[in-house]
Amino acid sequence: MSKKFNTLSIIRNSGVAFGTSGARGLVTEFTPEVCGAFSHAFINVMKQKYKFHGVALAIDNRPSSYSIAQACASVIGAIRLKGKLLRCYPNTGISL
Repeated sequence: MSKKFNTLSIIRNSGVAFGTSGARGLVTEFTPEVCGAFSHAFINVMKQKYKFHGVALAIDNRPSSYSIAQACASVIGAIRLKGKLLRCYPNTGISL
């Protein structure tokens, strides 16, 4: 994620929608750029209300989870936050 990108434009053109259960779309739509844009947008919203220096990432056991987490971690590092990847959790464990 070293290049500068327009977060809003990437999200709008991604085909990925955000609903009550998070981002929804085809796994092929969750490119590293799209995952990074969603991470960047989320962190910017959180920074408006909270002070923090790091972000924890948790993944489930779907095949795409690790590459999605890597894309998110790339953005976290690029904006100078500490990222911590937690162990793999089953889907229900993450939603609790």
